Amino acid sequence: METIEGVCVLSDEGLEEVMCSVSAVLAAHTARFLAAVGEYDARRAWEAWECHDMAGWLSWKCAVSPVTAREQVRVARCLRVMPALAERFGSGHLSYSQVRAITRAATPESVEVLADMAEFCTAAQLEAITRAFRRSRLAMEDTAARRQAGRFLRYHYDDDGNLVGSFRLPAEAGAVFEAAVGQAVGRRDVDDAEVAGARDPRGAAAADALVDLVAAGSQAGDTEGSCDSRYLLHVVVDADVLARPDTDVDRSQRAGVGVTGPSASDPAGVCQVSGGPGLSAHTARRVACDATVVAVSVDTTGGLLDVGRKRRTVSRLQKLALQRRDRHCQYPGCNRTRTDAHHITHWADGGPTDMANLISLCSRHHHLLHEDRYTIHTHPGGTPTFTRPDGRTIPSVPHLPEPDPRLLGGLDVNPYHNNWEGGRLDMAAILDALHYHPPQPTAASR
Repeated sequence: METIEGVCVLSDEGLEEVMCSVSAVLAAHTARFLAAVGEYDARRAWEAWECHDMAGWLSWKCAVSPVTAREQVRVARCLRVMPALAERFGSGHLSYSQVRAITRAATPESVEVLADMAEFCTAAQLEAITRAFRRSRLAMEDTAARRQAGRFLRYHYDDDGNLVGSFRLPAEAGAVFEAAVGQAVGRRDVDDAEVAGARDPRGAAAADALVDLVAAGSQAGDTEGSCDSRYLLHVVVDADVLARPDTDVDRSQRAGVGVTGPSASDPAGVCQVSGGPGLSAHTARRVACDATVVAVSVDTTGGLLDVGRKRRTVSRLQKLALQRRDRHCQYPGCNRTRTDAHHITHWADGGPTDMANLISLCSRHHHLLHEDRYTIHTHPGGTPTFTRPDGRTIPSVPHLPEPDPRLLGGLDVNPYHNNWEGGRLDMAAILDALHYHPPQPTAASR
């Protein structure tokens, strides 16, 4: 292998040989990497780090983008059930781009046919083949389940600042959507849009109706003083339970409708969904992190003494400021943007509701924190540190070790080559071969 300096003096043919040889080695090492990803995923070892999934762990630990990580995990899972494809990949005969395209469309019956085709076409042509094959196969398997799985809503802002989107809904959901928008659009709305200069009056009226429907649905969940329009859940919990979660006992057996206060048989105090099942103290503390709280004073028999004013532990402005500051869940490696506001020192323990004592956590990591799966400590300057129960610190940016030299050599690979002769794709013949290829002979029939 030439040094970097030596590359500069190579001929064009020498450079081509270097690039093709290294490309084959990269493919082989990528195959080994994905085999490790697949095994680690199958063991669910990423759960030990409290990650959402294997892709989240991979993005965090191996410094790849979330999109790339999800695709690598998908390919790794496919390779575990396609050993013939994994073997060709590991020998350097197929590139990662080719394998990725094949795994998007291959069936157990067609995977070897697609792998054979890959050696006689470019990566772009293989993408076109697998895309056409996938569409044709889905058309042949058009079922209600497939239509349901294909639903989506996508939108983005264009260069003019307008929100542009598209969606796909199953027929029954589409009928609901069409009926709702159609009912909301009146003749007068269309006329008003035309007078206002809309290029497509009915389309403009429908757009206005859609916005009104979304706004009405959002406002339906509003409560007084609400900042985020979430549904309202009533939880009854004693102040002592919030202040001392270590006194928590198993409430699953004793919680029931009508329990209104502590009793001799309930030394830990009440902690339950109002009129419903019991909750752990840790769950109550998590719910109270970012909730509307009403203080109710009762006597020893459960008689009502006083009802305090409802107060918001995290104000609207604080919530907006927190979202602007943190952007996403602050647990190392987590990029979820739908988050809760968590008091690092719980308000029941005297923690203030200010920005220095607040941190954004997604629902999963908020749950795990209140289950004592990790702890958060802050330092001067506001930098949080996450610690596992065994005392190990969870690094925000993992240290990437130097590659082991033993993993860089000893691979029996050949320079990548392509047998495409420059001809155009005969897509009809290709799809016919993929759909109706003869079965491969087995060892017993040879």
